Amino acid sequence: MLWLLFAALTAVCGSLRDLASKRGLQDLDAYVVTWASRAFALPVLLPALLVDELPELGDHFGLVLAAALGIQVVANLLYFRALQQSDLSLTVPIVSFTPLFLFATAPLIVGERLSSWDALGMASIVSGSYALSLSRRQQGVLAPFRALFRQRGPQLMLGVAFCWSLLSTLNKVGVRNSSPAFWAATTSVMLVAALSPIVLARSRAPLAQLARHLPIAIATGLLQGLTVLFLMQALQLTLVAHVVAVKRTSILISALLGHLLLAEPGLRERGTGAAIMVAGVAIVTLL
Repeated sequence: MLWLLFAALTAVCGSLRDLASKRGLQDLDAYVVTWASRAFALPVLLPALLVDELPELGDHFGLVLAAALGIQVVANLLYFRALQQSDLSLTVPIVSFTPLFLFATAPLIVGERLSSWDALGMASIVSGSYALSLSRRQQGVLAPFRALFRQRGPQLMLGVAFCWSLLSTLNKVGVRNSSPAFWAATTSVMLVAALSPIVLARSRAPLAQLARHLPIAIATGLLQGLTVLFLMQALQLTLVAHVVAVKRTSILISALLGHLLLAEPGLRERGTGAAIMVAGVAIVTLL
């Protein structure tokens, strides 16, 4: 059951990273936090390459790396901007929509078809998102959906969920054409390189921002690195579906941390909605 420990640590570190990011976004702009989350993760990820032998790269490695890199740049920028725009307990649960996008594109890309369990899981995810703003129900049947997706944060996080649905397939191919540690380290290094000119061009005095708030920037990056490292270890010990189901409990942890440490309102409805969405993800991945 060592995989369960690593998967649980992935969820905890991911939630703490989101909390650190949300705190950092009070003083740093989204571009700087995005860059810091990847740059300061490298001290954790690069030593993992010393443990693994350098893999033989497959024929499609370069092409897949380029495609994944482009999508990751967009996904990372959207992710931290979403955290900046809205409450943690409203934005993070929206990543549960990733399986919905995946099942929409999978029949076209790889010819996969939905099972009845998949349909039930997706219905749970949608129901959970409805419950996130259930207090608006008296304003109309669709009012909870309107209240949620009129906010900029959930809108942006929906874009992240779509990007992640594409990345899930690309990451699988990338790992097959290299190794888990090599793929994680390489994509992180390339992502930092790709984000650097964007930060310099779009952020106001990024180096000065980092200098003033270096501890929170470093904490965000180290937690990101630990999240990826624990995830790689868990994936090597069990099925991907099992790891994903445990990893998504970070949605619940983030909702709780948002209420306890950031004084975000509506723990009952947001916590209930997040729990239903996690259950939906578990149904999709495990059944």
